[in-house]
Amino acid sequence: STVAKVPSAILLDCPSVAGRVDIGHVTSVGGQAFKNCGKLIFPDPLVMPNVTSIGSDAFNGTTVSNLDVTGAAITTLSLNGAAQLRTVKPKLYPDTVTATYMYGCKELLGDVSLPSGFSSLGEQAFVDCQKITSLDLSRTTIKKFERWTFQRCYCVTNFVFPRSFNLFQSSTPFANETALTHVRFMGDVPTIDVGDAQ
Repeated sequence: STVAKVPSAILLDCPSVAGRVDIGHVTSVGGQAFKNCGKLIFPDPLVMPNVTSIGSDAFNGTTVSNLDVTGAAITTLSLNGAAQLRTVKPKLYPDTVTATYMYGCKELLGDVSLPSGFSSLGEQAFVDCQKITSLDLSRTTIKKFERWTFQRCYCVTNFVFPRSFNLFQSSTPFANETALTHVRFMGDVPTIDVGDAQ
């Protein structure tokens, strides 16, 4: 309980390691810290009021299913590969978050509303987030999407574009795999870079 930061890859690919993990007090979890440690037992919910950063793949292949970061001044929230993750409280993205990568969060429920600190989303940022139903980017300054940003987001029905948005880097950010019924543009309708489309 005296460790303030969990180093990157500290237990990477240690599937036979078992036991309870108490990291509720830490300020950061490094990338791939517990990747593929499926026998570790995390508190449910995993309450982390002091965390400022959760690195890429930190909980990939683990049993973490409910995360509570209430009160945390978190800036990087990357939960990619956390296939059993269902909820993040108090809301998926606190206003302090400026970077994310959620690839493979197949059980993550509800709506996504990104805060004003976001200026970009990388390729495949939300791939396989199959139970997210709404995406609101209206407060961000995102200008374009990369390829496959929302691929296999099957349940998204509502999408709000930010005023700053002006270009689809490719014509397939959704890869034709959503249930979109409502789209709202806060600014002008964006153009499509046809030469880069697939």
